[in-house]
Amino acid sequence: MMRQMNDYTPTWRSLLFVPADNPSMVANAILYSADAVILDLEDSVPLQSKPAARILAREALLWMDRAKTCIGVRINALDTGLAEEDIKQISVGAPDFVMLPKVESAEEVATTSELLDLAEDLAGIPRGTIRILVTVETPLGVVRAHEIATSSRRVV
Repeated sequence: MMRQMNDYTPTWRSLLFVPADNPSMVANAILYSADAVILDLEDSVPLQSKPAARILAREALLWMDRAKTCIGVRINALDTGLAEEDIKQISVGAPDFVMLPKVESAEEVATTSELLDLAEDLAGIPRGTIRILVTVETPLGVVRAHEIATSSRRVV
């Protein structure tokens, strides 16, 4: 079920992170009844496995049951040069959200939102379908937490 921006507020008690380059783990993730499953393209996936992990994540998004579980994708940080391709590849599967790691500014959220707009257009899904879950992991991000959290309607 595709959700439109701001027509739901998720309540998550459990988040299950699954390396997106492991087909067995991806296939079984939904069985654990987590409130959200996060297909990880970031730290748990070696650089050489990222292209295959994107494909597996995209395909999994097309068949995973979302009736009781939100499905998101943790993309690579913007400064790695990998995030744009992550977003292009997974958007066709319309994840409920992308998890954006290591956020330090509202500009990073704005850039991600723009990339999502383009990817949603290409995928033929309404703009705003894919939300952004930011993770603040540095002191600078903490100092700017309010501006980050309020920088886009996409932020969960």
